[in-house]
Amino acid sequence: MFSRARRQLTVISAASGAALFVLMAIFIFFTVVAVMDREIDADIQEVVAESVPMLALGAGEQEVAAPVAFGPVFVFAFSADGALIGNPRDLPAGDMVPPGLVRSAARGDEIRTTRTVDDERFRLHFHPVAGGDGEVGGVIVAGRSLARRDQEVRVVGATLAGGAIVWSVLVSALAYVVAGRALAPVREAYVRQEAFVAGAAHELRSPIAVIRAASEVGLRGSPPPATRDLLLEIETVATEASMLVDTLLDLARLAPADGQEAVTTDLAVVVGRELARMRPLLEDHQVRVVDDLEQAPVLASATAIGRVTRAILENVIAHTPPGTSVVVRTRDAGVYGELSVEDDGPGLPPERLEAVFEPFSRGDTARRRDRGAGMGLSIVRNIAWHHSGWVRARQAPSGAGLVVEVGLPASRQRPTEGTAAGA
Repeated sequence: MFSRARRQLTVISAASGAALFVLMAIFIFFTVVAVMDREIDADIQEVVAESVPMLALGAGEQEVAAPVAFGPVFVFAFSADGALIGNPRDLPAGDMVPPGLVRSAARGDEIRTTRTVDDERFRLHFHPVAGGDGEVGGVIVAGRSLARRDQEVRVVGATLAGGAIVWSVLVSALAYVVAGRALAPVREAYVRQEAFVAGAAHELRSPIAVIRAASEVGLRGSPPPATRDLLLEIETVATEASMLVDTLLDLARLAPADGQEAVTTDLAVVVGRELARMRPLLEDHQVRVVDDLEQAPVLASATAIGRVTRAILENVIAHTPPGTSVVVRTRDAGVYGELSVEDDGPGLPPERLEAVFEPFSRGDTARRRDRGAGMGLSIVRNIAWHHSGWVRARQAPSGAGLVVEVGLPASRQRPTEGTAAGA
């Protein structure tokens, strides 16, 4: 149980740490990309500003002072009608510069865009240039390859992704250590509590047995009616106390210790065996049982599975009327092996479904037929939790009755307990 709690705390801490790192990484990534893009645009715009004076445009004629190269930035010059009039690097302007954008820029629009040519991206700025009459007489197009920028972006992304993995591993390791230390006092207190409960229950068995024996001896004679009623009440209460003590001892005995090697048991075999053992008792209470048992290897001992099965069936006997039908199923659900017990009794209201697993809960009065201690389904929950499993109660699909389901961790090993041979 504590191992599962430690794992859960580790997962939660690691997930929180990873989520925080991812958010920071996303912020850093987009910030770096934005800075790189601003620097590229600034470099291009600087070249545009230096290139404009080199394009001398008259009212009736066009004279081109060919633009020079500016580092990684290249420059094209176009006339107002889109004709190329300057290409100092002899680049394929027809492929790199869309004529439509040149015409748009010639109408006075300043345009910035990104274009892909032969799987290589380019950043382009279109800048209209006015002639002596104030009309746009040409367009300067300056651009720069984004190949290096894209490579650097990929490096930044890969670095942050690697950092996220390393961070997650470190946070997981730290969280595992911290969770273990944080749970250590709780574990010790729980172990002391279990030891105390088991010791107290063991010590109570003898005096309770003496009380039961004394009441039975008193009932063998012919006591007065009032005395006989009192002795019967004492015997009944002592029987309930004995059952409660046995349940407490079961809880202490069936809880596996952390680190104890788990055994693989076939859920169907053990449940079938317990059904056979309890069939006379079930028939005595007029409970009709139908079983649908599918092989389901689980990580739990045959003793624990048997106790769970008995507790659920005893709950059915105690809280359903004569003539109740019960369907007992086992199945391999992948991660868990599942045991399901469905009855067609009076059922429970939705608000009571969780409470049935609480210690000393006796369910709804419509379902109660005895004066049990109310520990039956509580022990089911405790055994399931101790084995890293789960338990739940729900209303039957028909609307009448109760379904109690237990999930125990599935195993892919060959069963070492509860096999057909060992049953």
